[in-house]
Amino acid sequence: MFLTSDTSEPLTPLERDLGVKVLHELKRHYPAVAPGWDVAINNGVLYIRNTLLAGRMGCCLHTAKIDPEMKKVMRAGGQLLERYRIARDKALSEASVLHSIETAPRAANGEMIPEA
Repeated sequence: MFLTSDTSEPLTPLERDLGVKVLHELKRHYPAVAPGWDVAINNGVLYIRNTLLAGRMGCCLHTAKIDPEMKKVMRAGGQLLERYRIARDKALSEASVLHSIETAPRAANGEMIPEA
């Protein structure tokens, strides 16, 4: 799990706190893919990726529009998983999810192919 800034500037304390909360919620709701979550913040925009799936494709949210319950964050994380045909079920074991990731169709560069 990573929290970074997309600029050369360090994260402000507010950005760091928001990023930590986002990572915590993603890990809590989607524990089977927890090691791959990557959150970056840049000028009021939150980027969510999962490096177990792909390093380039993810979701963007404006930090000002993130609700305190993190429902938009959970929806964005779930949509990212669905895009790669990974079940969002919290009860799935890490082994079954990793098997789905290992057997998923891949492009020539080795990244998983998202649904069209």
